[in-house]
Amino acid sequence: MITAKLVRECSNRSKQHISEHTVQYGGLPGDGVWSGQPQKTYTSDNKIKKSSQCYFYQSTKEDSKAAKLHCQCILREDVIQLLAVTGEVFTVPLLFPVETVWPMDGGLLIERSLSAANATSNAGDQSSLDEGLPVMFSLLHPLDDVSPIVCRYPSTGLGDQTVLGYQCDPNMIVVYCSCDPSLLICCDVISGRHSAWIMKPASDQDIPPVKSSVSDASGSAALNVSLVGKFPSSPSLPYPLQLTPMGTQRALPSFRRDSPHCHMAQRESPFGTAVTLISAHQQTKASPHKPVVPLPNNAPQSVGIIPRTKSLSPMMLSPYAHTLQSSSGSSWSTGYSEEHSLHYLLLPNSCMSLVWEETNIPHTRIATREHTTEVFFTDDICGQKYLAMLFPVDKQLRLLECSVRGDHAVQFGMTYDMSASHAIPLKDYHMMVVLSVGGHVLLYSGHTMVGEVCVDKCSAFDVVTSIISDCDRPHFTIVTTSDDMLHCTLPSLPSHPLVCRILSALAQVLPIAEARDALLHHYCYSHVLPCNQEWLAFQLWLTKVIGIDLYPVPISDSADNNKLWRKAVQSCDPVLLRNIPALSPSYRHCGSSISLQSLPRPTGPAVLQSYRKVIAYVLHLLYEDMKLNVLYNSNLVDMATLLHHITSQLHWDQYVDHYCRDFPQLFTKPVSTSDSSPMEEDNGSCDLSHITIAAIPPNVMLWLLRKLEGKEVGRFPVIECVTDRLCSVVKLCGLYCWHANHPLMLVELVSPLEVGQECSEAFRTACEGYEKIQQGHSSHYDRVILCLAREEFAPKDLVTLPVGISLLIQNCITRCQHFPPTNWPVMAYDIIGRKDIVKSLQALPQQVIPGNLQVPFMDDSDEDSMKMDYEVLSQRFSEDLRINEVRKLLRSTVPVRIAITQLPEISDHEFIEQQETRLLAVCQRTMALPVGRGMLTLSTCQPVPTTVLHIPKLNLSGRAPPRNTAIGIDHIGAPTNMEVWPAFHNVVSAGLSVMPGLPHLDSAWVGYNKASGWETTSNWAGFLLAMGLQGYLSQMTADRIYSITDKNHHELATVGMLLGLAAEKCGSMNPQVAQLLALHCQPLLPAGSAELDVTHSVQIAALAGAGLLHMGSAQRHLVEVLLNKIGCPPGPELEYAVDRESYSLVAGLSLGMITLGCGSNLPGMDDLELVAHLYHYINGGIRKTSSDASKTGAHLILEGDHVNTHVTTAGAVLALALMFLKTNSTNAANGLLTPDTLYQLEAIRPDFLLLRVLGHSLIMWDSVRPTTNWVQQHIPKLVQQYAFGKKTGTAMEVQVDFETVSQAELNIIAGCCMSLGFRFAGTNDSEAFKTLLHYNKYLISRIDSPAAVEQAGRSCMEGCLVASLLALAMVMSGSGNLEVMRLVKKLRIRVTTPEVTYGSHMAIHMSLGLLFLGGGRCSLSTSNKAIAAMLCAFYPKFPSNSMDNRYHLQALRHLYVLAVERRVLVTVDVDSGKACSVPVCVTTNHGTLSALSPCIVPSWENISKIKIDCPRYWQFTLDVENCSAVTTSGIVFVKRRVGHLSYEDDKDGHCGNLSLAVLVPNHHRAIHVDAATNQSSISDPILRNFWNTSVEKKSSWNTFCSNVLTECIADEKLNVVPLYLQLEQLCHQSSLVSPTKILDLWQFKLCQTLCSTESEVSEKSQEYFTMVMSSEYLHSIEMSLLKETETKGKCNEGGLDQLLGYYMKGDLSKVLSLETADLLATALILYDIPSKHIIKLDPSTTLPDLYLQLKSLGASATAVTRLLPLLQL
Repeated sequence: MITAKLVRECSNRSKQHISEHTVQYGGLPGDGVWSGQPQKTYTSDNKIKKSSQCYFYQSTKEDSKAAKLHCQCILREDVIQLLAVTGEVFTVPLLFPVETVWPMDGGLLIERSLSAANATSNAGDQSSLDEGLPVMFSLLHPLDDVSPIVCRYPSTGLGDQTVLGYQCDPNMIVVYCSCDPSLLICCDVISGRHSAWIMKPASDQDIPPVKSSVSDASGSAALNVSLVGKFPSSPSLPYPLQLTPMGTQRALPSFRRDSPHCHMAQRESPFGTAVTLISAHQQTKASPHKPVVPLPNNAPQSVGIIPRTKSLSPMMLSPYAHTLQSSSGSSWSTGYSEEHSLHYLLLPNSCMSLVWEETNIPHTRIATREHTTEVFFTDDICGQKYLAMLFPVDKQLRLLECSVRGDHAVQFGMTYDMSASHAIPLKDYHMMVVLSVGGHVLLYSGHTMVGEVCVDKCSAFDVVTSIISDCDRPHFTIVTTSDDMLHCTLPSLPSHPLVCRILSALAQVLPIAEARDALLHHYCYSHVLPCNQEWLAFQLWLTKVIGIDLYPVPISDSADNNKLWRKAVQSCDPVLLRNIPALSPSYRHCGSSISLQSLPRPTGPAVLQSYRKVIAYVLHLLYEDMKLNVLYNSNLVDMATLLHHITSQLHWDQYVDHYCRDFPQLFTKPVSTSDSSPMEEDNGSCDLSHITIAAIPPNVMLWLLRKLEGKEVGRFPVIECVTDRLCSVVKLCGLYCWHANHPLMLVELVSPLEVGQECSEAFRTACEGYEKIQQGHSSHYDRVILCLAREEFAPKDLVTLPVGISLLIQNCITRCQHFPPTNWPVMAYDIIGRKDIVKSLQALPQQVIPGNLQVPFMDDSDEDSMKMDYEVLSQRFSEDLRINEVRKLLRSTVPVRIAITQLPEISDHEFIEQQETRLLAVCQRTMALPVGRGMLTLSTCQPVPTTVLHIPKLNLSGRAPPRNTAIGIDHIGAPTNMEVWPAFHNVVSAGLSVMPGLPHLDSAWVGYNKASGWETTSNWAGFLLAMGLQGYLSQMTADRIYSITDKNHHELATVGMLLGLAAEKCGSMNPQVAQLLALHCQPLLPAGSAELDVTHSVQIAALAGAGLLHMGSAQRHLVEVLLNKIGCPPGPELEYAVDRESYSLVAGLSLGMITLGCGSNLPGMDDLELVAHLYHYINGGIRKTSSDASKTGAHLILEGDHVNTHVTTAGAVLALALMFLKTNSTNAANGLLTPDTLYQLEAIRPDFLLLRVLGHSLIMWDSVRPTTNWVQQHIPKLVQQYAFGKKTGTAMEVQVDFETVSQAELNIIAGCCMSLGFRFAGTNDSEAFKTLLHYNKYLISRIDSPAAVEQAGRSCMEGCLVASLLALAMVMSGSGNLEVMRLVKKLRIRVTTPEVTYGSHMAIHMSLGLLFLGGGRCSLSTSNKAIAAMLCAFYPKFPSNSMDNRYHLQALRHLYVLAVERRVLVTVDVDSGKACSVPVCVTTNHGTLSALSPCIVPSWENISKIKIDCPRYWQFTLDVENCSAVTTSGIVFVKRRVGHLSYEDDKDGHCGNLSLAVLVPNHHRAIHVDAATNQSSISDPILRNFWNTSVEKKSSWNTFCSNVLTECIADEKLNVVPLYLQLEQLCHQSSLVSPTKILDLWQFKLCQTLCSTESEVSEKSQEYFTMVMSSEYLHSIEMSLLKETETKGKCNEGGLDQLLGYYMKGDLSKVLSLETADLLATALILYDIPSKHIIKLDPSTTLPDLYLQLKSLGASATAVTRLLPLLQL
């Protein structure tokens, strides 16, 4: 009887209770207290049918690291509601009535509800419509649609082929569904047959075949899908599949988007795929017996497989959703209408495959049509899994043996049946509780019965009626006939570490049947004993079952107790043990008494006697394995004592001597004196007789020692899956000592015991991996580290290794730390302590980025909205205050200072007007600041989701000193709309400061900013453009977007929305955005469309958006439209008369973007003659009728029949340049060459020369050179000779116009500068910088010369100067160059010059913003897309005032965002988590760049390697191509060397410990010079505190610790400090009798041998390297140990020689004390003396004989020296 402990009587044990509309979740028992009060309650308006827990995968299931979304599933009549643990609520509309839902792996299984008639209809009746529809559906994500499940099962008569189709048998129901493994148990209610199915995601091969046919006269196509009929005999039948609205009976409901339960469908899911429902209107009334699914007209009409493709729709996204697409690529979808029924063809996303089917079905079950009521997985105590099914009608419990493979496939084996009325599993116990038919509670482990459970408080008249499980806990509740509910718990399983390991080893080694019986036998005997005697009880049980003489009785204070113990030991009766309360004052369980009556099985007392030798040998190997884990040091003596007793009974003398050597106290134990030879005896009739037991006990320490000495050693026996640590250490030592070029075979090192197929497979896998890690790695140090990584040794596991093994590994770590290979796995870098490489290789989410590098949050405290990452900026520019100066120059929130002196003749009124006039001039500069400030703060902060975006004030007021009088512009004629566009730019710059990709910002936050109120419409318009450029507009709904772009709204809001959406969807050709753009631009609409009243600015924005949206697409229709619009004349209503230049320019830019980089490769466009048309627009001529005659000319603007090149040239030049971008086409570029004759120069407007030179350079991309010679080559000789009055006399003769020539030179130079700016944008090229700086200074010198100004004009000079300055800033973007900054400061102070317009100030401050782009983190790209965006933003024609859009739409100035890329490289100290400055070497495709981080690096696409190579930080090379984490975050982690300070704390490197060691003669004192310096130079806080403790007080121990730290800091091997301390403690304990002293001696010998071997290797290779441990220190310990041993030997009677003589003779009767035994064991190990049973030492033994014996055993010379005196005794 197993008497279960009664915990508490209870009346209700339900975890959850469902009442009509409420679900109550009760408390769980914890700490022995049961709370019946509900913890949570859910209430619904509708009736709740079921509640269960489930989970969904956040990404595809194949992803091993896929996160799970856990939900509580609430099934209601109309919907399924999913309550996620994250707080989200998902509502899934039901397409049909649902019977129930089942949680499955990564989703839900849904059973469709059937009518009662169909559920009981005859199997052959196929007239019912429900039998033609699927009955099982799945949901794999809350945002997916419910889809049918496809099933696959073997076909009869087709061999191994399978039948595929939908499960539509109404008689097939689900009785059980598990998540791990993903298994489904179904039952046919007619035949009572049960079957098991594996659930898996459906692949392309799992889609049923589809055949379309004509269903009726209307021609609508019907879709015939193979459906599974009656399982399993009937073949798949081609039933037509239709899902119809819920209005009709026996039909599936439609999925309406306007349903009140579909509001969650508009939400995005975290995946990049989408689901599209395939719908069509039913044109005619279909026959009720022939339902159809209409297909689109362009649907394929052939039999095939439905393609599984992904939709671009953002409405419903999930990892398993698919859409059916037509051959043209567009999704089949139509609108939803209430007048028509909707039919959906949903592709399956889950497949169920048959793996088992019931064969023998009792007649009683067929008659009653009952199925199993309880299904669960259980396992036995040896790990064998079973599937249990309970049949209450037959009173039968069926167990199916099953095994789960790595791919979650399930295989079934034997079947076991037993009588039972109820059963529940106990997972923690690997057992199950079974209620027999007679009311007895039985305990089973698998199919093996353990015993009967009895509760003392249960009355003899009560009969147990049922058992209730307790939520996977090791408790259960029994219900009796008297309605009592008793909560019970079983005795716990073994918890002692030794007992657990031994039982685990027995379960692995013994045959499965014997192992199961043995483990259950032990459980029956151990549960009644006290906790503190578990190990003693186990020894008693083990010696009994293997037939060994009983173990000595433990000593007790009570003589009566000793008698009872002896009596119990003799009979081994558990009943007797149970009845000894005096020995068990505190039982493991409290409460009612617990008794266990063992079964008569196993018969005989020594059930494992035939396996005792194998068991003894396995325990010995387990003992050797435990030696390699310091956590078992306290248990080794117990293990050795047990093995000493067993082996002495088996007469294994060498084994007995082995344990006595390890623990000298065992020398005093009695040993059997039998003369039998047990090693030659047969193992009996056991199944493990093939295992060879070594005569000499395997000694892992001796094997390692001999291996390190380079001597031949045999293979070490191991047991896979049992002695894993032992096998790993042998592998490591073998690799460490292997210096050959060919790989070392694992079979040369270990000899695995063949104890099972699983272990054999594990060994084969280990052999393959062992050879694989040696390939490509010549250094044995690298091989050891890779072996550790493969064995999954974490750094915390290395601490558990003994000192000798740990020193070997630390030696390899020290050798590999300095220059680790670049192709190692991440775990290998973690093992060698290179956390910097580990973190650099791992992707950093936002929450893991170091705190000082995270994007700061916005707040109102920063009024100027320039909150940036000053941690990085302060390190980049640590020598000056340029950041503060930039903020001051771009600040617009404070009034400007107007300092004008009032002359005596000026009245106060006139003086006020002068002040306001000056203020108006300064305001032109203030209004131009926002664009530059947007560049500075680009993507530098993140807003708080609950607050609106902070907009800095655009302050246009002034203050006059000394009284700080306020000045306004109210009394002068300031333009009315002067602040409209500046306010727009101001909000755009504020919005661009928002970091893109923030998950907490959505469309609700965008709308919240509008609802919170804005001062002007310009604010809202600028905010929309900024959100689009940062990627937040696409989250807005379509109706919201159309409401913003409505004509009733301000035109700027429409401009911002159109440009923002197009920029966000750049190059995607999104059809929704394309339709929106077409509505606002008449040329983009189809022919015959009604003309819309759209403002000119909106049309320009729509044209620009079309170019951005279709970038690189080369669509013919758009190309043809835009080509015509470049030269579009003003219409009769003057619709194209206003700002014609900007319209034509944008048309040309859009045309260039659509054909970006295509060159002449434009298929199907030869008839358009694009190049000829563009040159026609550039050079002029008669307007071509075919292209430009669509509109009648205007009556007020008379242009004649010729092309107006003043309007068309700019757009045509840029279109041609973008079309042939980087193609180096000389044919296309020759037409843009600068003319070299005076006539041709006068025919071209000077500012067009700038565009020609720029266009020519963009085409001839590779020919651009950053030299002055290249610039001079573009200036014609005529211009060089006569510009600015050169050769005046000659000029008069040829009648040269000096103004034309001078302006031509300036524009050509400016064009060359812009070309260099585009060509070397973001490169910080030094040659380009020098050239551009030279010409900027040249232009400044010209503009400062009155004579030059008179010849060329100040306006022309100003435009060329700001264009050249902008080009210089483009090259140096993100660098913060001081020289460029000085130029900007010099040019921005010119506020009184009339020619310095609003546009000039905009260009100047844009240059300043480019220098510090993105807060010094970003730079410009030179990709094709970036070039096009920069042409739009940096077009070198700036507005004359804040309202000017004639030549260029001001909103396009912000498109530079599309050309920005994050290129800052930040190095972070891995220990402190702070950014630090480190010299880095960046290898690119064009060379090598050295810089001091943080720094701007070249484009990540061009970088191949990043190398950290400096004396203060650990070196390593990072392969950028294989490390996406660095390119994403720009962060590289570094680790500072010990003894060095950072470059911030020690700029010149004179304060580090190693530097002090050079400056101070005494190296050891150098470390003590500055305690503060030393503390900061040690990054490990534990070692830092250890250092502080060791220097506080003067003592011998502290002095030793200080010296150790000194050596380890100097040699950079702090990981060896703990090993030094352990060896030092060994030396201090040599005079004591320590339990593990002999094991410590072995560790010392290993350390000494390792260092000696390393020294020899260093001498042979003639390479000096620092020894991991000082050989002098080890020698001193050796001398100390020898001295101590000799001293103790002299104190012993007869000396050490006599003691060794007694040992060799086998007469240790005089060894009576522990001190003497300890001395003997120490001498045997220290002098390397072999066992007395191995060597022959008698009077006839000579010295040569002794030497040969010891040499054959590998013993050292010290053994000969020590044993030589024994020959004379």
